[in-house]
Amino acid sequence: MIYFSFYLFHHISNFRLHVSLFYRESLVKKVTTSSPEGCRITSSSSSSSSPSSLCHEDRLYSGAETVQFPSPYPQSQRRGAEKLPNVLERGVLLWMTLDGLYAKRLCQSRVYWEGPLAPYTDKPNKLEKEQTCKLFDTQQFLTELQGYAHHGRPMPRHQVVLCFGDEYPDPQRQAKMITAQVEPMFARGMIYFSQQSSSHCLRDYELQGHTEISLPAPGVYQRTLQQSSPLAPGDYQRTLQQSSPLAPGDYQRTLQQMQE
Repeated sequence: MIYFSFYLFHHISNFRLHVSLFYRESLVKKVTTSSPEGCRITSSSSSSSSPSSLCHEDRLYSGAETVQFPSPYPQSQRRGAEKLPNVLERGVLLWMTLDGLYAKRLCQSRVYWEGPLAPYTDKPNKLEKEQTCKLFDTQQFLTELQGYAHHGRPMPRHQVVLCFGDEYPDPQRQAKMITAQVEPMFARGMIYFSQQSSSHCLRDYELQGHTEISLPAPGVYQRTLQQSSPLAPGDYQRTLQQSSPLAPGDYQRTLQQMQE
């Protein structure tokens, strides 16, 4: 069980994101981010503006990794794309904390999303400008993963789709101009880990020297989350219960405190 606890904490402290960009359903770019400050999906290069020319708020997010839309746009996708650089310039900020994935829309363009926490499945979910929105919840994911592993329930959803300009989801119009698919890498790893299960025994593909570990009983995920942090008792739970999520940069400081 110690091996599983170590494995689980190793993964939930993974802040990386896998981002795939699509133009009208065609994949045009894939990147795995590495900055603990998160990433910013934008139409402009981070090098196009000097730090002194950035507004105060943009300087706060300057540590976020830039994921830039490819340019020029493919010939077949250029209709309507000429206006995108201006309306998408400030982009959408994404970052991971221990309790989930958050987003903040900074650009002028409307941005819609779909994912595990989306309030609607039959009508558009809009990201409001300058407002922090939680897109993915770690505890919900682990609980649903536990149900999948122990009780044969559906695999938990972990992917988030952002749609720029077009309302989403919109059953009447499936083809969207620009979309981004975002996956927390820790969730991707945990799903792979669970899919290796056979007779409730998971093969350890990462920890050298141990060939297999038993799937934990219900409730172990929550206890592992609570026990993995050396913070004072109750500190982690209070952090999860706070209404205001961690901002970019707080995540890295939290990890440093946990490693001291």
